[in-house]
Amino acid sequence: QAFNINELDTEGYHLWLLVFDGQGCIDGYQCDEIIRISLPSINHDFTLIDPSHQWTEVSYDFQGNPTSQRYRFASDSSNIGGSWYYELLLSSDETGDTFNGTSIFLREVDESIYFIDDNEEFLFYDFSLMTGDTFTVAETQLNPEVDLLVVDIDSIELQNGTMRKRLYLRCLNNPGGDPTQWDRIWIEGIGDTQGLLSPSGSCLFDQNSILTCFSSNGETLYKAENEDECWISTSINELEKYGLSLYPNPARNYVEIGGVTEWFSYQLFCFDGTLVRSGESLGRIDLSRDLPGSYVLEINYRGNRVPVRIIKR
Repeated sequence: QAFNINELDTEGYHLWLLVFDGQGCIDGYQCDEIIRISLPSINHDFTLIDPSHQWTEVSYDFQGNPTSQRYRFASDSSNIGGSWYYELLLSSDETGDTFNGTSIFLREVDESIYFIDDNEEFLFYDFSLMTGDTFTVAETQLNPEVDLLVVDIDSIELQNGTMRKRLYLRCLNNPGGDPTQWDRIWIEGIGDTQGLLSPSGSCLFDQNSILTCFSSNGETLYKAENEDECWISTSINELEKYGLSLYPNPARNYVEIGGVTEWFSYQLFCFDGTLVRSGESLGRIDLSRDLPGSYVLEINYRGNRVPVRIIKR
């Protein structure tokens, strides 16, 4: 039915209703040209918790000394509170199958990753988030609760040609700055580009760690830009120069400095350079009073100042 446009134009505005067919052409007309755009498909069924996966990371202390480590999940699950979790394992060796437990347990449900702390479960990752969604990082013993805003989403092509969802997140707890700027990047099925466990340290801007490589079944799928190698030489070698060793690392209540034959002084720093305390020892250094996290232990032995990164669990 035809209408007189002037009859519809009561306030100087025209209302047009266009109907398109399945080809994208105006219904009843033939398109001069049809352009089809083919976008790469993104598989949203990538599992993060898999014993065949490995994360290689490097952390830098306030003096710029690097420490590398590898993570993977245990092959067997553990029942905690009626749910099945997998323990995250850590190795301070570049190669080999020597991994130690971290007492960090996670489980995966669809696109969400959960961790358990003191018998209470918290959401750790949510890869189903969309632009404009917010995500709350749970409070831990070391870090306060923070909120992240998803400011953008795109995809990343891995080295085997598969596509993964990539989320850009901004810290809402830090006022000011560009509201479209991101502070974190998550890759579906891989995690934070600053490290698998980095969501627990979100919005701590003195955090200086990098996920250098992610592999599955021995095949490198992701490698950080501007990093030539997956494994960066660690500062523990500085101890070896003087015939010293440090163990265990990660530690719970203490670290032992092996190879010493006399008293030495030491200083314990947070990663931002804040001095925690100083003291003297003949080998064992007590950590029982310190919160879990990463520290720099600087040992002063026979006139040599030797920094080494330690992890307190």
